[in-house]
Amino acid sequence: MTLLAPLAGVLAGVLGLSGLLLLHALKLRRQPMRVSSTLLWKDAAQDLEVNTPWRRPRLTALLILQTLAVLFLALAIARPVLGDAGETASRIVIVIDATASMRANSGGSTRFDRAIADAEDRINALRRADQSPEIAVVRFAADSTLALAPTRSVGDALAALRGIRPTDQPGDLARLRELLLSLRDNQSSDSSSPADTDEGGPDDLTVWMFTDAGSVSPIDLTGLRGELIATDAGAPEPPGNVGITALHASRDPDNPNTARVFARLVSNFDRPVGVIVRIDAGGVQTRVPVQIPAATADGAGSLTRTIAVNAPGKQLLTAALEHQGRADALPTDDTAWISMPDASPPRTVIFAPDARADPFLMDVIEALAPGAWSVHPPTDLNAIRGAGLVVYDRVTPAALPPVPTLGFASAWPTSSGAPSPESRQQRDRIVAWDRAHPVLRDVTLAPIVYDRAMVLPGADAAGVTVLAESSSGPVFTETVAGGNRHLRVAFPLERSNWGVEVGMSIFVAKAFERLAPGTRGEGSVISTTDPFEVVATSDRVRAVGPIELSAPRTDRGVAQLGPAERAGVYQLQGSSESSVAVSMVNAGESALPGGPSSAFGAGTTGSTPPGTVSAGGRRELWPIALMLALAFMTAEFFVHALRARI
Repeated sequence: MTLLAPLAGVLAGVLGLSGLLLLHALKLRRQPMRVSSTLLWKDAAQDLEVNTPWRRPRLTALLILQTLAVLFLALAIARPVLGDAGETASRIVIVIDATASMRANSGGSTRFDRAIADAEDRINALRRADQSPEIAVVRFAADSTLALAPTRSVGDALAALRGIRPTDQPGDLARLRELLLSLRDNQSSDSSSPADTDEGGPDDLTVWMFTDAGSVSPIDLTGLRGELIATDAGAPEPPGNVGITALHASRDPDNPNTARVFARLVSNFDRPVGVIVRIDAGGVQTRVPVQIPAATADGAGSLTRTIAVNAPGKQLLTAALEHQGRADALPTDDTAWISMPDASPPRTVIFAPDARADPFLMDVIEALAPGAWSVHPPTDLNAIRGAGLVVYDRVTPAALPPVPTLGFASAWPTSSGAPSPESRQQRDRIVAWDRAHPVLRDVTLAPIVYDRAMVLPGADAAGVTVLAESSSGPVFTETVAGGNRHLRVAFPLERSNWGVEVGMSIFVAKAFERLAPGTRGEGSVISTTDPFEVVATSDRVRAVGPIELSAPRTDRGVAQLGPAERAGVYQLQGSSESSVAVSMVNAGESALPGGPSSAFGAGTTGSTPPGTVSAGGRRELWPIALMLALAFMTAEFFVHALRARI
């Protein structure tokens, strides 16, 4: 038997026994009184013989019971344990895997629920450690977050665990490792006194990651040490699942009212699985039966299928799987949504000097909007009527039209209506650009060289976002005015080498899709890792669905929402759009990977990392000692009551 708090127990025993003996040694003073006889007070005659305040304690049943009660109370305070107390790290980080695969249901509970239960057991075991460790809690998903800063409160750690919710996102291991390394390299200052300060170094941090262990391996957490605790460890077989992992749709060039929907399906079953793919377009359902191959040692079984549906006009297509009564572990990936643009591409109006646009630009526009464009001189303002998109080639308008615009060597209108003059006529090139912006995501601007550029407003101007800049100022900018987006390129194509670069064609195609979604007739899917923008009609936009999202209107007139952690249809409030759909399309999560528990990091042996609490071979005895103390106190009460009875 080991005492976890021996000094506290000794102190409690000394104080308790001292007080008890003091009470039994104290002799009460009695006032002399005349009585008719002392026959009934023979037992008290000895007390009357002297008049001193103290007497030697006599061994009675009451003294024995009271002494035993005090001793067992002191033993309970000393926290006796049987078995090995184990080694506990001074700093522990508990990582809860909240990715989509953790929502898989098997055995009557989800992987996530079992991970939380296992983590609670580990935290409760820390109560029996020799010293209270410092605990931090991290939620692992697309963006790993610190759910609880390092603390020594076991209660706070349990509350933080119960506050974590699962997501429909994949995990980003690079971000998780970055967060864990920052916790490893920074000492916590949570202690309130110098005596409580953790003196362990960075190597003393231990990570406990509760996960399905299929998408995480020890090599992903290089530089750290700890344990991967698998939620499906010991399960006879992994849960079976079929899901949609990719969805794309485009309109038929010969029949724009027909949409061709491309879907990729995966299955982790060890046998071929038959399902029905249902496409819902405007209330009309199309069902196609398919059979997905069995999973192999190389991975999940996969199948692709293209389904043609009648989808006139702008609408939201729904793709869903019908399992024909078979259980599916992860219902979230059985449905996905794709937003289809209008069947008729928007009419594009190009303004150019003398109605002669740049030939390289026209080649791209003809491919993007065949038969739906026209070129006009700057004075033909009536041409804007009915246009869905306006392109300014070396023309600056007196005012922005009420439709999206794209401009090359087109300055912003001034307050007086006069165009801004060309002010930079020197050889220059782009030195920095926003590679994450949708119109520049697959474009490199480094090869561009130009010798003339318009002056564009910078980021200090209201509502302006600078997408690319040179040493002289902004070169690519975007703004939102009147609920429409406007893109500007400072230089003319004819005064640069960009016209012959493939990047120009990609940029114009992406710009058209950005300004007038659906120009190319392709649908768009928003995944649980994608942020998205909506045009705001109020100061704040709310998206109400599986969870609630909220964002203020920016100075560009849009609200930036997401990424949405849960898949589903969200109703928008405060936006010109009515709804938006978010899909969970990820092959890695739908395959429901699983693996065994394992240790990682330097100094690990077997499956038990250093710093693990070995609570299985140890039992605390203080509850038994407390119950015995209460039993002796109860016995003492009844003995005293019997002796005092007349």
